Amino acid sequence: MDEIREFMEDQGFLSLPKLMLELGVLPMLSWYRPADGVLAFDTKTSNFVRLGDIVSPIDLCMAIYPQGLLEETARLNGVDRQAFGHG
Repeated sequence: MDEIREFMEDQGFLSLPKLMLELGVLPMLSWYRPADGVLAFDTKTSNFVRLGDIVSPIDLCMAIYPQGLLEETARLNGVDRQAFGHG
């Protein structure tokens, strides 16, 4: 999983607050890229392949999800904005 985390972070994704996942607001193993509003989930190990030194996704679920909507969804479910790394 460290390789997947590194890959996702290198692509500009932030791991979503654990509380949002535990509450069932979003599926487990979800990531968000604020630069373009891409939400990626189902990032389990079996949805990545290793090609030599390269880790590559093969079956992720992705959607455009505006950051404001994501934060409002979190707020409505009791997740503080601090969980997103800003106030």
